[in-house]
Amino acid sequence: MNDETVRKSWLVLLIASTLLSIVTLFLVRDMQENVLPEKIQFFILCSQVLFALVFNGSFYYCAYRKPGTKFLLVSLVLTAISPFLNAFLYFTGRMDIPLVKVPYYGLVVVAGQLLGVLWFVFCWKLRKINLRVRKV
Repeated sequence: MNDETVRKSWLVLLIASTLLSIVTLFLVRDMQENVLPEKIQFFILCSQVLFALVFNGSFYYCAYRKPGTKFLLVSLVLTAISPFLNAFLYFTGRMDIPLVKVPYYGLVVVAGQLLGVLWFVFCWKLRKINLRVRKV
């Protein structure tokens, strides 16, 4: 793959992961229906969506527009440990997977893990490209 294809693929994955995280927020919000008042739920949801957009916008700027490498390295490390951390939290009982309460949540989790693998590969490739660009 040439550099431009890697960069465009990384950008598509960033957009897809942003959309997936927002969809997940809406799915998980359904679980909290009886726990919190509706206005508080709405405020939490809006702040989480705003955070996702600001964080991923910053990521876009630091890794794509300005060919940085530090943000990509942090992303590589977090993406690598995420499946193991999720499995550990689930098997130790610290994380409940709401398969019964939220429809299609299992599908979203699997899609997220598959995106995670692609994300890792393209972050690695983009980091190599950015390191090469910064040396020139």
